[in-house]
Amino acid sequence: MQVQIRLFAGLAEAVGERAFQIEVVARDPSLADLRALLAQRFPQLAGSQYRFAIGDAYASDEEALPADSAVALIPPVSGG
Repeated sequence: MQVQIRLFAGLAEAVGERAFQIEVVARDPSLADLRALLAQRFPQLAGSQYRFAIGDAYASDEEALPADSAVALIPPVSGG
């Protein structure tokens, strides 16, 4: 399945792209599978901390990856 990935802040800088598509071939993939695939394709993400968001909600690594979804990688944020 094709997954649209969007990256923000330092993650986009590390990868050199703000958005791209990636093919996920695992059967019934989870977001953990996507994280592993991203770390393979972009080794610079392997040590990075980020959360996934699908639509307008954060999602945990254990959640299923919806077919043909758009997934955002959100780096840690701080505020004041």
